Amino acid sequence: HYSTSNKEQKGTIGAGNSMELKAIAEANKMPSEYEEAFLLISSNDPDEPEKKIKVTAQKLSENAGLVFRPSSLSFDNTYVGQTAEKSLILSNAGTEELTINQFAFRNSVFSHRLSLPITLKAGEMRNETIYFTPKSFGKIESSALFLTNEDGGKTRTLDASGQGSLAPVMTVTPSSLSATLK
Repeated sequence: HYSTSNKEQKGTIGAGNSMELKAIAEANKMPSEYEEAFLLISSNDPDEPEKKIKVTAQKLSENAGLVFRPSSLSFDNTYVGQTAEKSLILSNAGTEELTINQFAFRNSVFSHRLSLPITLKAGEMRNETIYFTPKSFGKIESSALFLTNEDGGKTRTLDASGQGSLAPVMTVTPSSLSATLK
């Protein structure tokens, strides 16, 4: 589904120089709306002989719009009072610019630090961080509401869940020790 604009498989890049490499995706050959692939670049660099680069492609559609990747967030066991982080990609799969005007979680144990409004051009993606800080133990489920300017004002929902855990407690027996030294 992918090709590159540079057909040469080998080459030499002088110190301090660079080479442009373009990845090209053909939408009519993509089996789904979103695809991922990796470019593997091998070199004689002793510190980093191989570099793996993630390449993504997304089909744009007039009927699409705000897309979340992943489509829901699930946080692993997190100690009460501690904070875990997850990456969330906000993507505009539409052909028109869109603006996210509001973004709020129903439960405050989930949060973000985005400055709103956010405008995404057609095809643009932003990688953002979502935070989970449980206040109690057990499974916690919530959702986030996104208000966008799509179709004159549309609400999108993102499900989020996490597991709050109690941190281990250490007890020492006996509670004190004393000794007489000569």
